[in-house]
Amino acid sequence: IYVALTRATPPERHEAALRSLPQPGPRMAEQLMSFAVAATRGDARAALGEEIVTTLTSAGRGDLIDALGRDLRDAAQLSTRAEADWRMIPVPVWHPDGLAMLRVYSRTRKDDKNKGRRPERRFVIECDLSALGTVQIDGLMQAPEGSAPHLDLVVDRKSTRLNSSHGYI
Repeated sequence: IYVALTRATPPERHEAALRSLPQPGPRMAEQLMSFAVAATRGDARAALGEEIVTTLTSAGRGDLIDALGRDLRDAAQLSTRAEADWRMIPVPVWHPDGLAMLRVYSRTRKDDKNKGRRPERRFVIECDLSALGTVQIDGLMQAPEGSAPHLDLVVDRKSTRLNSSHGYI
């Protein structure tokens, strides 16, 4: 889709066309959630945004939108099966250096240990960054009965790059 979009738009319009994708900034969390909701419903048009859909359709590449919709619906069906524990949603993120892919994993745990309590929601967000390596945010949302909900977060970084601060191995 990215290649078709950049070929279908003049260079000065690339960034404007991609602005409907999640991107770093104050609205990123909202954009990620909107994309994830649309993706779990299999709605490619809502996931991509109107400007991208219009650009691809006018370039004669509506087939890419249809294919993405099928892929999203297939992924949604797989993740709703009873044996599915974790759901994974790939989320494209636009930034000044290009397009990156976040991997958002989530699950809701409802089991016998949690009787009388609200389900726990767990999520993991991973992204490969050129300067930092793989960054992972691991979150656990709990809302115990009678108390305020709370969120635990762990941020981790796995780097395969060597730099001068690591010294010799």
